[in-house]
Amino acid sequence: MKVLDGFFKEDVIRRDTIGVVFSDEFDESDEGYIGEDKVLFYYGVDDNWHDIISFGELCNYLQLVCDFYIDKHNEEAEVVKDIYKK
Repeated sequence: MKVLDGFFKEDVIRRDTIGVVFSDEFDESDEGYIGEDKVLFYYGVDDNWHDIISFGELCNYLQLVCDFYIDKHNEEAEVVKDIYKK
């Protein structure tokens, strides 16, 4: 639930080799601009280890993860659903 809340707040922990960057952290004039309403996931040790997805794709992924989590932790279903709805 902390990770889900982090996505909502656009505050996901980053490290040198793994992390998430939201497109609103870039200006259109920036060299690394990834487009509007995008999310950059990076992992590994060089520039070839990344993926850029849309907010819609991120929401689809988070929905699947929430459903999986709720299956395992049904007692927290309402809290998870509330965070996801945000």
